[in-house]
Amino acid sequence: MGPNGAEPIRMNEAAQDGDARAALTTARWYALAVRSRCEKGVKAELDRQRVEAYLPLRHERRAWRDRIKQVEVALFPGYVFVRSTLCGRERYCVVDIPDVICVVGHSSECVGVPIPDRELDSVRLVADHAEEVEACDALGRG
Repeated sequence: MGPNGAEPIRMNEAAQDGDARAALTTARWYALAVRSRCEKGVKAELDRQRVEAYLPLRHERRAWRDRIKQVEVALFPGYVFVRSTLCGRERYCVVDIPDVICVVGHSSECVGVPIPDRELDSVRLVADHAEEVEACDALGRG
């Protein structure tokens, strides 16, 4: 037992503890739920604050009475992806943007659920290289 009554930490346990601390301070991708049709504004504010963000867009034809126009709309309406540690001041800067509702995650966790880099890379690949990307209807459970 150590001087403070705790068990001494073995070397490999210390390395694992250091890895856990490093994981907490490593920037990860998270999804932010944002107000409807405010995705571009949130992305612009994140860019202004120099926080890495990604908003996949798709082109859509919109018709008005007098014209038809190509417009860019969010591939995932209501969501913006952000790469952050979500710790301390950085979390406050992200969550304090007026149109941000929350960081997507489990209701029991306040931190949010990180998105693996490979999944965001797949979204980038499809969004950046596909001729026309269309959103599908809601998927069924299962």
